[in-house]
Amino acid sequence: MHLVQDVSVPAHTRDDAHLVGYEKWVKKNININATNSVSFDNSILNRPTSGLSITNIFDTNQYNGGNPEIAVGNNIGLAEYTNANFFSEDTINSKSFPYPRIDSSTPIVDRPYLNIFGQPYFRKYYLKNCCGETDAGQGYLLSAVDYLDSWRLNFPVLSLGLSKIPVLDDNVYGEFAKFLFPRAIGYSSGLLKYFFRGQLQVTAVPIFYKNSIVYLRARIKNMTPNETMKDGEFTITYSYRPTGGKADGSDDIWGQAPVVSSGTLEYGGDDQHPVEDTVIDFWLPNPIPKENYDSAKFTLAFKGTLGNEVGAVIGKALTLGEIKFEEEWNNGLNGNHNWAHTDITLLGQNPDNGSTSNILVGDTLIKDNIRHVGKRTARVNESYVGYDTLNNQFIDILPIRITPDTYIQFKIDEMWINQRTPAPPGYTNDWQHLVLRFNNGLGIQYTTQGQGVYLGSTCGNFEFDPNLIIVDNIYELFEAAGITIPPGDLYLRNIAFIQQLSILEENSDMEHHQHMEIDSIRIVEGKKHE
Repeated sequence: MHLVQDVSVPAHTRDDAHLVGYEKWVKKNININATNSVSFDNSILNRPTSGLSITNIFDTNQYNGGNPEIAVGNNIGLAEYTNANFFSEDTINSKSFPYPRIDSSTPIVDRPYLNIFGQPYFRKYYLKNCCGETDAGQGYLLSAVDYLDSWRLNFPVLSLGLSKIPVLDDNVYGEFAKFLFPRAIGYSSGLLKYFFRGQLQVTAVPIFYKNSIVYLRARIKNMTPNETMKDGEFTITYSYRPTGGKADGSDDIWGQAPVVSSGTLEYGGDDQHPVEDTVIDFWLPNPIPKENYDSAKFTLAFKGTLGNEVGAVIGKALTLGEIKFEEEWNNGLNGNHNWAHTDITLLGQNPDNGSTSNILVGDTLIKDNIRHVGKRTARVNESYVGYDTLNNQFIDILPIRITPDTYIQFKIDEMWINQRTPAPPGYTNDWQHLVLRFNNGLGIQYTTQGQGVYLGSTCGNFEFDPNLIIVDNIYELFEAAGITIPPGDLYLRNIAFIQQLSILEENSDMEHHQHMEIDSIRIVEGKKHE
C-alpha cells in the first residue's frame, strides 16, 4: 500500500532524492478532501509481465519516454502516469525525463502568489493542457516560470541578465494533488481489492456421527469474475467453546482438517457460467459435540493459483445452519421425537403369524419383522413420526419446511431379508425402506438393492450402502429422479422406517425375516455464505 502511494509522488518516479517539495506540501495539507478516486482498469492485471500481475499496478511497461499520450487514462501503471505528467523539483526539463516538457509553445498563465515580502502579486506559470488531463478544460500548472520572478518585479535593473529558472511552489503542488491524490487513493483501493478479490460461495453442512460433528461438507463455487482457481489446496480450521468454557474464548478448542487438493474451479458466478459446486467433506480430527454446536466456527482457506497469480490466498468464515430434526435413539424408543412403532397388532395388520419387534441396543434402533414357516398372511413393522392419518393432525415438530439448502442425513447399519417371495413382473411382495413423504404427493424412498417398492411417479427411489453416513440434498434428490417440485413451499410431512412382508400365493416352507438397524437420522439446513 505504501509503495503504491509512493509512486504517486513525482520525485519517487523520476530518481529525484529531493527531501522537500510535494511531499512536504502534502504533509501540511493532509486534511485536503480528494473530490474523487481514480482506480486502475482491471484489464492491466492481464497484461504480460515478467513478475506477478500485481506489478502492473505500478508499471505496465507501456510508457517508454517517447509516447506521453499513452500515459493517461486508467489503463496505465501509476508510476508511468506520475513520471510522464508531473515534474519533481530537480527534473524540470531534465534530459533524462523528456516528458512533461516546457517549450516555446507552452501556455503561460497568471496565478495569485505571495512574494518574498509576503505581499500578494500575480506569478506566471507554465500550463499543461495536453494529453487528456484537464481541469474544466483549463489544464493544470506544471511549474512557475521563474524562481526569481518576485525579485525581477521589485528590482528590474539588478535582474538584467539573470536566467529564468522554473520552480515548483504551493500553487503547483495543489494542482498536482488534484490528479495524484485521487490516483493514490484509487490505486491503493484497487490494490486492496486485488488482494481480496478472490470470492467464494460456500454452503456449510455439518455431518454427524454419535451426536458429534465428524465432517464438515463444504459446497464451494468460485465467484471471482473471469478468473480460474487451480493448482491449489483447501483446508478448514475450526474452533468451539467446550461446555463450561470461558466467554472470552480462552478455553476454546481448536483444530484443523487435513489439506485437500483444490482441483480446478472455473468461474461460476452468473447464468452464462453454469458451473457445478465442488463438494469436499473435511474430516475433523477433534469432533465437535452436538451440545457445543452453536459456538462452532470454521474458516475455509484456499492457497493456489487465481487467474494469473500464483500463491493467491482466499479465506471464508463459515458458521452452521439449523438442525431441523434429529434422532440418535439415545432417549428411549420414543427418542427425541414422538415416534410410533407398530410392534403390536394394529387394525388387524399383524395377526398371529409371526413377530415384530423394535428394541434399543445401546443407541441403535433394531427392527425385526418375522413371518413363521407355513404362514401366508402379511406382516408390517413401521416406525414413523409426522402426520397422523387417523387423527388428521401432525405429530411432534412436523411438518418441516424444506429449502434448496436442506439435507437428509442418516445411517442405517443393516437392512436385509433372508428370503425373497416370488412376485409377478413389475411388483415387489416384500420390502423395507426409509421413506420421506412431502406435500404435493411427493416422496423419497431409500432402500437396499432389491428391497424397494413402487410408490408412484412422484416418489424418487434411491439405493444406499448400509453402514455409511448418507448425506443428500433433498431438492437435488428430486432433480435426480426427474421430479419437478411444484411452485410454493415444500414441506416434509412424514418420516417412516417400514418393513413389509406380503401375502404368499402358497404356504412358505421357511421363515421370512426382515432386519434393520438404525443408527440416526437428521434433517439439517446448510448455511450458504455468499
